[in-house]
Amino acid sequence: MKLENFYNTCLPVHINYYSLKKHIMSVLKVIEVLGNSTKDFEDAIQNIIDEASKTVKNIKSVYIQDMQVTVSDNQIVEYRVNAKVTFGIVEV
Repeated sequence: MKLENFYNTCLPVHINYYSLKKHIMSVLKVIEVLGNSTKDFEDAIQNIIDEASKTVKNIKSVYIQDMQVTVSDNQIVEYRVNAKVTFGIVEV
C-alpha cells in the first residue's frame, strides 16, 4: 500500500496526506560555523547567528560544540565558539 493511501485511510476526513506531509516531512540541514568576539561568549554566538543569517534562512537552533579563549598577559583577549547551526530546507 502506498504511504499516501495508508494515511488517507487512517486520517479523519478533513485531513489528507498532502496537508499532513507539510507538517511531518520537514528536512533540516546542519552546518558547522566558528565565531569569535573580544567581548564574551554570548557575543561570539550572536556573531555566528548574525553572519550565518546573511546566507542561511530559517535558522532553527545553534548547538555549541566547543568554547575556548585566547589569553595574552594573563588576560582573556578573545572568546571563540565552535557551533552547529541547524536550519530548515525551504521548498521552492
